[in-house]
Amino acid sequence: FTRNRKDTMLVLSRKLDESIIVVSPSGEIMEIKITKIEENRTKVGIEAPSSFKIFRKEVFDSINEE
Repeated sequence: FTRNRKDTMLVLSRKLDESIIVVSPSGEIMEIKITKIEENRTKVGIEAPSSFKIFRKEVFDSINEE
């Protein structure tokens, strides 16, 4: 996976139980939902088809270093 320099970061605010929907170019849908907010942690739930590979960034970076 390589990131295109034209890619930009979209920053959105969400409250508890609110979601963000991501649609792939092929029409597959992923929902990212804020499930819990604590003092300094936010829990995020992700519903996506099995064709999506989902990683925490530090795991993804570790895999790509190998």
